[in-house]
Amino acid sequence: MSLIPWADSIVELPAEHGGNNLLSFQSGRARLLLGVLALSLAVSPVIADATYTVKSGDSLEKIAHRLSVSQTELIRLNHIVDSDSLALGQKLRLPTAPKAVSHGKATKSSAVSAKRIKPPTTSRSQNLRELARQRAALLAKGKLVVTQAQNMLGTPYVWGGVGSRGVDCSGLVLRSMREALGKDVPHHAADLFKMGTPVSYAELQPGDLVFFETTGNGVSHVGIWLGKNTFIHASCKHGVEQQKLIGYYAKHLLGARRLH
Repeated sequence: MSLIPWADSIVELPAEHGGNNLLSFQSGRARLLLGVLALSLAVSPVIADATYTVKSGDSLEKIAHRLSVSQTELIRLNHIVDSDSLALGQKLRLPTAPKAVSHGKATKSSAVSAKRIKPPTTSRSQNLRELARQRAALLAKGKLVVTQAQNMLGTPYVWGGVGSRGVDCSGLVLRSMREALGKDVPHHAADLFKMGTPVSYAELQPGDLVFFETTGNGVSHVGIWLGKNTFIHASCKHGVEQQKLIGYYAKHLLGARRLH
């Protein structure tokens, strides 16, 4: 008798029926299984790494150039408010898609998929450049407003004030917008809240206005967003100061508007 192990069981066959032929048959089946396994591995999909870890010296522009990706897409995918505030070790989502990797010759299906991938049209590229230009212009205007507001840090609080000797919350906004952009806005927080474009917290950029309910009667206070969860405003107790959006102010935040 010959004992031949196969698939977790023992098959007992008479030796006179050709033990050597059975062993050859077993080897043939093993080679066939190994071939099927190798073929499946050769065409298995591999998902490309879709994140990037921010390193020392990195900027959004450098990362986009190095990885040959759109800076605008990086901003959109990661809800970046301030492109100058990347944190060391921060994970950035990249505009990539799963890729099929073949360890041998390209399969027919992958060749067909490659034909379907078309480069962006000229008009699409132009639109992306225009969008990036508009975002850069908005950010530049917002930073001018922020700079003007920060020039007034320490100015005392004066109800109804708009000058260097004292301002109230909407007076700070009025003076900053006028000095930075030559734009006149109402001297009233509730009126300012009715203007401009509403923006979510994730979309906030430096220079946007943030509004609060501090009296229980709707909008009663306004500040100017600086980025990094910080805004500048005219406080009744401390005058013009920078303040984190935490605690009391986080609980009383009503919304935000973009006026520039």
